[in-house]
Amino acid sequence: MNIKRILSGILTTCVLSASFLSALPVSAQTTTKGAYTQVAAEQQNNLQTADSSTNEFVINNKKDFSKFMTTPEYWESNYKIMLACNIDMQDEVFDSIEIFNGQIDGCGHAVNNLSFRYFVENNHGTISNIKFNGGKLAGGNVCGLVLNNEEDGVIDSCLMGMNNENANIKAGFVWENRGKIINSETTLSVESGNDYVGGFVSKNYGTIENCVAKGFVEGKERFVGGFVGLNNGIITNCTSTGNVNGGKSYIGGFVGDNGDEEGKGIIINCTAAGDVKGDIYTGGFVGKNEYGNISGCIAKGDVHKRICALGYEGFCLGGFAGYNYGIIKECITNAKVNGKKINLNNFAGRNEGKIEDCKIA
Repeated sequence: MNIKRILSGILTTCVLSASFLSALPVSAQTTTKGAYTQVAAEQQNNLQTADSSTNEFVINNKKDFSKFMTTPEYWESNYKIMLACNIDMQDEVFDSIEIFNGQIDGCGHAVNNLSFRYFVENNHGTISNIKFNGGKLAGGNVCGLVLNNEEDGVIDSCLMGMNNENANIKAGFVWENRGKIINSETTLSVESGNDYVGGFVSKNYGTIENCVAKGFVEGKERFVGGFVGLNNGIITNCTSTGNVNGGKSYIGGFVGDNGDEEGKGIIINCTAAGDVKGDIYTGGFVGKNEYGNISGCIAKGDVHKRICALGYEGFCLGGFAGYNYGIIKECITNAKVNGKKINLNNFAGRNEGKIEDCKIA
């Protein structure tokens, strides 16, 4: 075989391959490394074009993130957004993403000093591994990260560490959850004059696992909880650490109202660590447990009376529950009520359900 002919063929193939690659857009020349795709070019300032075959966008700077926030095409289900580094948005203010169907993976990076009402209004996609620090919540919002996490929405390993300057916020992380939230945390303080106020979620109909709410919670009406205002879903292995200052009725260190529909409201292995202050039916863990089932949970904070309405003096405060219709099993409280140690008679302010194998620590 002619060696010169073989070498000539190889050289021709290499030249053609190099010509083909150089003809590609810079943004399409990528190499996979670690958890995300890195654009193999000196200029990494822009997202891939809409007609890219990969539909994978890497955000490297403020300009990229701004483009993502203002381009609805990038919010669709056939796009995956990845952060390659921490981004400083320098107090930029953006409108919320109205409907998000795609995926955004922060890869553990933070978006700093960004302001918005909430990041996403209606989430049908997956938001994961992203932190929001600094910045502030703009006026008119009712929550931190997402307004509505829909049934197909997933939020995984996210942190909401922004500043709250809005007195009407109702939830430190998500207002209404019907999907799944796991391994996430908020440090936002929550203040509202309305019902259903929660340090993490206002109303939960879905699943929440391994999450933490650290902010102070204040609500001037009913159903105020350190973690969730109303729970008709399933919550496991979660913690609220902030103090709760409640209003008229059904105030709990963890949940205001659990299971207001028959067969709904399951809480397992959760902890409320903050002190609780309220009026009618206030408990160290739950304000009112209607049809719900609470098991393996702990209330560590003390319970204090504000002003108890006339005629309700005997049903105001409980070391664990304000009012129980449902089932509370294998739970513990070490709360003092109005500065005094309690016994099992004070475990619930009023009990018309089942309290089984519970303890006063």
